[in-house]
Amino acid sequence: MDPHFATAYADAMQEPAYPNSLASLTDAATQGGARVAILMRTRDRPVLLARALASVLSQTHQDWHLLLVNDGGDPVPLDRLVARHETGFQGRISVLHRPESQGMEAASNAALDLAVGKGRFQSVVVHDDDDSWHPEFLARTTAWLDAPEHRAFAAVMTHWMVVRERMDADGVVEDGRDWSFFDMPVLHYASILQRNRFPPICLLVRWSVVEAAGRFNAALPVLGDWDYTLRIMAIGDIGVLPERLACYHHRDPGTLPDYLNTAAPGRHETQLALYRNARLRALAQRDPAMLPLAGELGVQAERYHEQAELQHTKILANLDRNGLWGHARHEDLQHRLVRVEAALARIETALAASLARAPLWRRLARRAIDRLRRPSA
Repeated sequence: MDPHFATAYADAMQEPAYPNSLASLTDAATQGGARVAILMRTRDRPVLLARALASVLSQTHQDWHLLLVNDGGDPVPLDRLVARHETGFQGRISVLHRPESQGMEAASNAALDLAVGKGRFQSVVVHDDDDSWHPEFLARTTAWLDAPEHRAFAAVMTHWMVVRERMDADGVVEDGRDWSFFDMPVLHYASILQRNRFPPICLLVRWSVVEAAGRFNAALPVLGDWDYTLRIMAIGDIGVLPERLACYHHRDPGTLPDYLNTAAPGRHETQLALYRNARLRALAQRDPAMLPLAGELGVQAERYHEQAELQHTKILANLDRNGLWGHARHEDLQHRLVRVEAALARIETALAASLARAPLWRRLARRAIDRLRRPSA
């Protein structure tokens, strides 16, 4: 072993190896995750934004504030959409219209700036305008961070579903769903060094960790979420809540340009190489002897995930043979039906109230209520 590397390794082992998560922060361990700052960036995608707003409003955990940044898009349809949900938001939304687009990460920074004047938050999450949550996402993740046994964790991530969809003249058409496979109880640092492993929609971070990590890297056209995850990992551990509570929606390359994902083919590969090269170049300048260790960690992480993905493929094949593949989709439809039933109940209440105020419409209102109550054929 290289003497310089051996010395550096020995010095590192003199520090307490476990637990040292959040050791650099003084107040993080006393903070729960109750009040959540939700950062959302959008630009001229009203169809997807409507779904994202519904995702936030459907949360059973209600202690949140949505910081919505319009990054150079038309403000008129966005304002109309937000106005339609004024009753649901109850003042828990702040909107910033930027005249020109400055990029996703700059928009995230603008959302953080908005949050500063909205009181004290305990946690932060990025909800992209094309993704969605299970109604229990915030309830389960904030409770996880608040549990005494998890106070030393910097953040928590959940499992997720990849929703394959496309846009046509009628709106969003779903083509299928794939399960995420993430069998770690805690995110491995070596694994995240090799490549990004999860979408931001499934990650809730303590506010104190965000303060320590600093602002998002606005110079990155993509991979900003990976860059930020690496900074979080430098501060503390990310725990894994093994429940599918988030949906990462992905549209194929043939969809409308404004509705494409940033993960379009060809775009990430170039930026990924440039990002890795820049990080390794910086490491080489500071401590060349650490390069072999970084390379070995990357190789081991990739081998681990190759084995995990192989096991994932076998599990999916068994589920398909046993006719269980559609279970997750049915579960999602059930939650949607619950929200529809709640909306119908509110309409029924409003119609019933109108009977007393407008006798002229009594028979019409009663007929409408009867139709709502009547089971569909």
